[in-house]
Amino acid sequence: MRGRWRLAVAAYACLMAAWVVGNPPFAAPDEWAHYARALGLAQGAWVGEPTREYVDASLSGRQMEWVVQATRLVPVPAGLAPRGFDCNTFFPEKSAGCLRNARAVPEAIHVTTPTGTYPPALYVLPGWAALRGTSPVSALLAGRAASALVCLVLLAGLFAALWREERGALSLVGPTLALTPLAVALSATLNTSGPEILSGMAFFAALLCLTRSESPPRWVWGFAAGAGAVLALSRSMGAVWVAAEVLLVLLWRGPRALLAPARARPLAAGVMVAVLAVAIALNRLWERLYGPRVHVGFERFRPAWKQARLWWQDWLREQVGIFQYLDAPMPDWSYVAWAALLVGLLAAALWTGRGRDRVWLVLTLAGALFAPVFLYIAVIRHNGWTVQGRHVLPLTAVLPLLAGEVLSGRVVDAARARAWALLAVGGVAVLQAVAWWANAHRSAVGTLGPVWFWRAPEWSPPLGWWPWTALVLAGAGLLLLSATSRAWRAPPPASTAHR
Repeated sequence: MRGRWRLAVAAYACLMAAWVVGNPPFAAPDEWAHYARALGLAQGAWVGEPTREYVDASLSGRQMEWVVQATRLVPVPAGLAPRGFDCNTFFPEKSAGCLRNARAVPEAIHVTTPTGTYPPALYVLPGWAALRGTSPVSALLAGRAASALVCLVLLAGLFAALWREERGALSLVGPTLALTPLAVALSATLNTSGPEILSGMAFFAALLCLTRSESPPRWVWGFAAGAGAVLALSRSMGAVWVAAEVLLVLLWRGPRALLAPARARPLAAGVMVAVLAVAIALNRLWERLYGPRVHVGFERFRPAWKQARLWWQDWLREQVGIFQYLDAPMPDWSYVAWAALLVGLLAAALWTGRGRDRVWLVLTLAGALFAPVFLYIAVIRHNGWTVQGRHVLPLTAVLPLLAGEVLSGRVVDAARARAWALLAVGGVAVLQAVAWWANAHRSAVGTLGPVWFWRAPEWSPPLGWWPWTALVLAGAGLLLLSATSRAWRAPPPASTAHR
């Protein structure tokens, strides 16, 4: 039963593949803009030409002032520029069947993209892959697959770092609840939010693994450096997330927990620190050169706080999963079910943890709940925008990871541990399948269409719906199978506990 975490990784690989193909072309948030950015960068346009030609009648004056700062003209090769793929955007009752009328621009052109100055690192591989496509759809699928591959590597490291052989499936509870359906869906799109979220989870998991003992596995040092670098280079807030996660681990475990393994492997620790320092410096340099002008302030705090409270529930639901352009929600009961699983994990961690664990769990919970509120009041509202769940998920996902680490690190009755693991991971498996179905239903027949949309879909992915539905069910089955191993065993002798 060793390494049941590999079954979980295989499960998420199936889910990601189904999302790559089963999500309609350019249906993810601003995917067309990220697609153009990736293709431009693959042709050498690290930063395109400034332009004020981009116009969106749906945006206010303040929003346009913000957008135009990052808007650039970028080159798109002949036959790869999409046209008409937004025909059902913001019309959830309308299926993606109208995409049959979408076309490619036959000649090479320059297009405007509002993501023209986003940090370039995570566009390199998707752009290289997309450039080899022969149509907008094939190019996009190639770019999605490349981005999903990056996320899958981060996900594999996440599970490997948090796996405890002596605790079995109980150590899967934290990461499976952190990997919300939204995180899985975004990891399978051409959008830097996916790698940002997965690298945030992976970096935090690596830090937790490093602080478990004075002799953590050697590979974790390199993985922590890589995941932290991806996080820092992903988006504007990447460096902030790196600093916040390091600070949380140091405050919870104490500085000695990280200094002791660093003294044991000074070279590995030094390389990790150097890589993170360089990545953070590059992030700050890029933002200084090309980043938008950000106003931070708490003026008119009271009305902003009142407005934030109205959106609080939406932000929590979005972090679990509302797909496409926030117009493809899951069933209402599924959000309640996910919340119940998360609350159950927190309750179990608070019950089994020590006093210090409980204090930091409560503080982390408060931080996760307040993160979108703070970001909205202090920054986002000044530009006329609101926060989306994906914007804060790289940070808020540390809550279930922390709770899972506390729970799997304590001695728990074997029967109770098996029940907890099977309930939590099994529930997640079902809800991941429900999330994919909700998005597929909106795409195939629209939100008002028949529940059993497989019979007469108005839109279908390549090969039809059945192969990808089977792949989702296979992923859910593998995830459930990963939780059926023995969830707890007696700890190994002290001399081999951390080999």
